[in-house]
Amino acid sequence: MSRFRWLIAGLAAGICALGVFAQDITPAIPSTDPNFAITFPPPVYVLNGTVEVRGSASLPSMGSYFIEFRPLTPINSALPTPTPDPEADAPWFPATLPQTAAVQSGVLGTWNTATAPDGLYEMRLTVNMGDGTQQYFLVSPLRIDNTTFTPAQPPAQPTVAGRPTLAPTPTSPSGGSTTGAPTLTATMNANVREGDSTAYNRVGTLLTGQTADILGVSPNAGHWYYIRLSTGQQGFIAPSVVTVDGDTNNLSIINPPPPPPLPTAIPTVLPTLVLPTAIVPTAVPAGANLAIQSIAVDPVQPVCKGSTQVTVKVVNNGTGPSAPFNIGVVDRRSADGTTQASTQGGVPALNPGSTFTSEMYLTISTYYSEAHTISIALDSGAAVAETNEGDNVTTYGYNLAQGTC
Repeated sequence: MSRFRWLIAGLAAGICALGVFAQDITPAIPSTDPNFAITFPPPVYVLNGTVEVRGSASLPSMGSYFIEFRPLTPINSALPTPTPDPEADAPWFPATLPQTAAVQSGVLGTWNTATAPDGLYEMRLTVNMGDGTQQYFLVSPLRIDNTTFTPAQPPAQPTVAGRPTLAPTPTSPSGGSTTGAPTLTATMNANVREGDSTAYNRVGTLLTGQTADILGVSPNAGHWYYIRLSTGQQGFIAPSVVTVDGDTNNLSIINPPPPPPLPTAIPTVLPTLVLPTAIVPTAVPAGANLAIQSIAVDPVQPVCKGSTQVTVKVVNNGTGPSAPFNIGVVDRRSADGTTQASTQGGVPALNPGSTFTSEMYLTISTYYSEAHTISIALDSGAAVAETNEGDNVTTYGYNLAQGTC
């Protein structure tokens, strides 16, 4: 699973304006249906690299589902409330390809955050229903930070005050104790940290309903519990996010290591984000580079309930061969950005200078006599490492003719 961490203490003032705290994580749109939700990542998470998006997509009569993302930008620097970027008409970009197999409390897909610039984003799970309607589950805000993130160094080990070092305690498969030692259960997705405050680096996560052995307690204010996860990792967790089972009167006192130094300068507000109109990821070493050479839409003005052919010519103008990849095609209603139809096509491995023409078909049957946008994205599954991914996306705007609708 990808590494991730909470916002650094230097951004605490801006985050408080959002009314969300590091240990109190609640979805932006709560769902009462356990068959339709994103459970990870939660809002106000910092992401980097490839992230496993977890949750459920198993609604009755579900046709397919996919995950998208789009940038957020503050309204102004004084009140950093994230909103969709109005200048870009808030387009959604594919994070995963459409999937048809139902998922229950598992991995919905993987999102390669390196294909997007660092900044604030929102993510949504879209389910296409059999009757042509769609349902959405939104998680917002999320921060991508692939530039300043560095892996945490091995943490300094906590020390036991006044008691001998604890021997390892056998654990059950669920993480609970098998020896009668006190245990705790997470009441929400929560971080396990090197020390007894949010200033320390994260060493693990205890998800809602998971249990862990309690090895000791911090003597400092807050009295965080020192626990062992089922993976063997050890660290501190806040008592406000767990329930305790067992006698904790004789717990060992565990002194946390010294806290990490604070940043030299702490901004009072989140900086104003300058977002490009196209996703331009960080360049990678020389190799393949995919580009859209041309597109054609037939008919030029698609007709409601009629078949629309989208022809895309792709070229590898890099210096190395590519792996096979997919082309994602999505039709959206321009008024609100909602997806009306989608499809995909496959492209074989391309040698440098080689081209390939793919033909795909869409049938749009909603919102005739309105403006629509067809978005075309090469390698939407991030299967090919490229020297430049800024030429992988293009759009085609049109007004949908009424036809037989």
